[in-house]
Amino acid sequence: MKSSGTALKAVPVLAALTIFFGLASVGDQLVLPWFVDGREARGLLFPPGSEFPYQTPEFSHKAGINSLGFRDREWNTEKNGSTIRVLAIGDSFTFGMGVELEQTWPKILEQRLRDLGLDIEIANLGRPGASPAEYAEVAEKAIPLLKPDKIVIAVLQGDDLAQTIRQVRQNGEQQKKSPFSRIAVGINRTAGLLYPNTSRLIEQYLINRSTFRSRDRLLEKIWQSQAEKLAAGYRGERKARFDSMSATARGMFLKGHLNPGIVSMAISDPHYFATTLQADDPLVQDGLRKMQDHLQGIKKSAGGTPVIVVSMPLGAYVSEDVWNGRKEIGFTTSPEMLHTTVPDEELKKICAAVDIPFLSVTERFRRQSVNKPLYYKYDGHFNPRGHQVFVEELLPLLQKHVFNTSSKNSTTN
Repeated sequence: MKSSGTALKAVPVLAALTIFFGLASVGDQLVLPWFVDGREARGLLFPPGSEFPYQTPEFSHKAGINSLGFRDREWNTEKNGSTIRVLAIGDSFTFGMGVELEQTWPKILEQRLRDLGLDIEIANLGRPGASPAEYAEVAEKAIPLLKPDKIVIAVLQGDDLAQTIRQVRQNGEQQKKSPFSRIAVGINRTAGLLYPNTSRLIEQYLINRSTFRSRDRLLEKIWQSQAEKLAAGYRGERKARFDSMSATARGMFLKGHLNPGIVSMAISDPHYFATTLQADDPLVQDGLRKMQDHLQGIKKSAGGTPVIVVSMPLGAYVSEDVWNGRKEIGFTTSPEMLHTTVPDEELKKICAAVDIPFLSVTERFRRQSVNKPLYYKYDGHFNPRGHQVFVEELLPLLQKHVFNTSSKNSTTN
């Protein structure tokens, strides 16, 4: 009888909670959309109209974001019927870290194809720090909005696989956490489903707060502050790795002239670029399978629109200059890295498994890098010449396999 009475007392409470959450959901769906629109508030990749200043000893430029939320000129969601629209999805190499917009490979490629007579436009959907998981998310959002005719996924050799391996490892560790931790993750996901506009509004506030802070302070000052905090926290083996950095690299880091993320990666995971070359490693295989899943997801989002994967040559595998720079920062390096074909071979396999064409210019890029620097030595991104050469080597392959154009100067593998 006592338990029955307790249950009866709980009924009004449960009813009140049900009404509360029901009204909250209605408010989220009917009221908040007047204050927040998914595309206008967040943009596809960045807050619309924002600007990011980048200044290091190796380069200086500002990256402006258009009203749709990606680094490019203003775009109309509705395209001209005769225009070929291409989405270039990738990370900071596609975004163009270290160069002006018109110096990025998507914009150079766009102009070169126009010079060949194509009515074409290429959207630069690169986002620094993105990995195949994010490429799939970007594709899912951008394809229905921009309605492309072709989609190019620029996969960064080794690095994208390394990021995916980290994500697989972190997901495995998450499964081992306490039930309370998993419940918290579940509640967070459920809140996003039940109250999408509320979650979006909170997320936008956090994004804008971070963005405005970046505007107010030079990147150099931000990096210097982060470097000081990181250096002060190193102990034991990590401290030894930090002390073993070359004097030049360590000095750049402490002055805010070197991306703290690169140094932090070298200190915490010095084998970052070497591990991905061990194709038989079970963890590497797990990462490759996950990358394959992401590519399959992109193909599904494309809904029949042609998808092409292009291998972006990573400096540590291509340029002796960058290879030395990575060694100075503290990464494990070996001479074979500059000759390996493993990254492209493995990527080609997973592309074949999901029936997506794969293009690579690695060997040609290696030969070109001997003559002139194509990367920033310490930062590791393409310099303006690198973007230009990448297009020079990629264009003939695209002409042959994708756009069916011809040129007197074109060559093929």
